[in-house]
Amino acid sequence: MKPHRLPAWFRVLRPRQWTKNLAVFAPLLFARAVFVPELALREFLAFVAFCFLSSGTYVFNDWIDREQDRHHPQKALRPIAAREIRARTVLLLIIVCWGAGLNLGLELGWGFAALGGAYLVLQIAYTAVLKHHVVLDVLCIAAGFVLRVLAGAVAISVPVSGWLFLCAMLLALFLALAKRRQELVSLEEGATQHRASLGEYSLPLLDQMLSTVAGMCILAYGLYTVAPVPDPTARRLKLRPYCAKTPTFEGEGRYVDRMPDFTPHRADDLPAYLVIVIVGHIVVPTILWIETDYSPSVPLQLSIYLPLTLVLSLVLLQPVKGAVVAIQWALRMHGFDEQNPTE
Repeated sequence: MKPHRLPAWFRVLRPRQWTKNLAVFAPLLFARAVFVPELALREFLAFVAFCFLSSGTYVFNDWIDREQDRHHPQKALRPIAAREIRARTVLLLIIVCWGAGLNLGLELGWGFAALGGAYLVLQIAYTAVLKHHVVLDVLCIAAGFVLRVLAGAVAISVPVSGWLFLCAMLLALFLALAKRRQELVSLEEGATQHRASLGEYSLPLLDQMLSTVAGMCILAYGLYTVAPVPDPTARRLKLRPYCAKTPTFEGEGRYVDRMPDFTPHRADDLPAYLVIVIVGHIVVPTILWIETDYSPSVPLQLSIYLPLTLVLSLVLLQPVKGAVVAIQWALRMHGFDEQNPTE
């Protein structure tokens, strides 16, 4: 084995994992403020803060799991598992990382610092208890990414759409499930010695969950991009043309600052939510039926479920929205009330 060029105290911080903290930049990207220097700087400081916080949790996790890591072919090479770092050095690194991260978080505001503290509590609970429970372990990993996204939004003071939270949660859940599958494949019979919760997972179960979550993620993002903006004057974090902020022609050569309100009738996000429920009740039983009777490979499943989910969503969205508007008309809601047409 070749000697490491980097010192053990730096390797234990897992700098390669800092890429996970790029999630804090999502609000900056979706708010289209990447080239606003003040906001970009605050988001970079948020990224650095989470690098400190996450590195401290990695050191803490490696110290708690040092005995189990010695049974893992790759994790046995980590500095703590390999006995390259003393206990007092570990304690010092944890204090410095968490202290620096929280102190930097306070510079960005109490809200950001509170989210940083919530992230630490979640990671400590995950290391101590939650990672030993099936499903809860992957949900905690996904929640960590959602906290990063929320912290990034708080750092630059922009509201975050619930759709962005849903997409971040589903994408992180997909990655967490893929990680569990990789551990199950690489460790084989020794999986339970490394992590007890792996005994509750199986490859068919994880394949089903991966296929389901992948379809839900694409469905959520597709609906996110086409969902109406309830308040056109608010800065919504959507990766789609923002008509309310784009100068448009009205008449001959005259610009207006925002799109005119053609009608007070609105359905908001209800049609999109209904489509998720309907498509979910169609796709998920289909996945379970095919997996139970035929057990196809993961690539084949994805080639079936993802297009099916996308097509069903696009086909159903317009009629569902029409049905919602029809119900509003029948109940004289949202602009259909002749006595008060603006409500």
